[in-house]
Amino acid sequence: MCFEFPERLFLFWLLPPLSVLMAYGVWKKGASRKRLADDRLADGLLGAYDLRRDAGAAFLRFAGFALLLLACCGPQICSGLQPVKRGGFDIAYVLDVSNSMRAGDVRPDRLGRAKQEIARIAQRGTERRRSLVAFAGSAVLQCPLTADRSAFDAMLDAAAPELLEAQGTNLRSALDMALRSLFPEGSAGAAPGPKAVVLLTDGEDHAGGIAAAGRELQRRHVRLVVVGIGGDVAATIPSDGEEGGEGAVMVDASGKPVGTSLDVKTLGDLATGAGGLFLRSDPPSSVADQAREFLQAFESGDRWVWEPFSREPLFQPFVLLSMVMLLAADLVAKGKKSGAA
Repeated sequence: MCFEFPERLFLFWLLPPLSVLMAYGVWKKGASRKRLADDRLADGLLGAYDLRRDAGAAFLRFAGFALLLLACCGPQICSGLQPVKRGGFDIAYVLDVSNSMRAGDVRPDRLGRAKQEIARIAQRGTERRRSLVAFAGSAVLQCPLTADRSAFDAMLDAAAPELLEAQGTNLRSALDMALRSLFPEGSAGAAPGPKAVVLLTDGEDHAGGIAAAGRELQRRHVRLVVVGIGGDVAATIPSDGEEGGEGAVMVDASGKPVGTSLDVKTLGDLATGAGGLFLRSDPPSSVADQAREFLQAFESGDRWVWEPFSREPLFQPFVLLSMVMLLAADLVAKGKKSGAA
């Protein structure tokens, strides 16, 4: 068996906590009955209780959910191997979602402009897979490396400053997270082929260490494109609170409006140190074509890889079996109540 969407296998990490919650629910129900009254009185008030039925119903629900997760990964029957030519590269898009990206010195705002640039670069691209890292004072892997464009687009639309509690701008943590998304199991476990990072930010860095991050990208032969978003003149940042009403802006401790502008020097130095390219997003033109030309110059061309000779979708039986399991769980639970009556 192989999978059409192996990047979704991480969803199985949901199963251990789910099993603990279900087991706790079964235990809690029995314990609550004992606290309420003795067994004979509880049976008279609430009906007979069968621990095995409760545990059986919970197990069937757990199995049904696990089978649904397996179906989401696109199980397939794969047979044989054949050499196939593959082009393109893996790209980690790194998106700044700090509060300063709310500034409206570019339209619709800096964050909206950055999302537009990602969409245009991706449309012109031939990358095999893409990931999305959102960052502010810390970084989060918003979308793991995937070939599923619709899933990536959904995660891109959802990226917002509210995703991260820690505000500020930490470029080092964002680039480290991008590397981990491109090399999820270390260098030995990563898929072969060229890799790139496309960073979109206004360049305000509050943590330092970005020069070392740039050198690490270069050491691992990851191409870097830095896209600067914002203007040269300091712009105010809209406040997301309701106290100031419409048009309110963020202020510092002294009550003065906070200003933010594009830090060209920081971003230019980062790109230079990593052997990459710095581009500035100036509406209405897009940097997509320039970014693509730069990346394709380093592309190693078509590569021969081994892939299954034939693939037969296998998700339907898992969905059907999952529905049967969930229905059976419901019948078991109802059977318990009928027995009690």
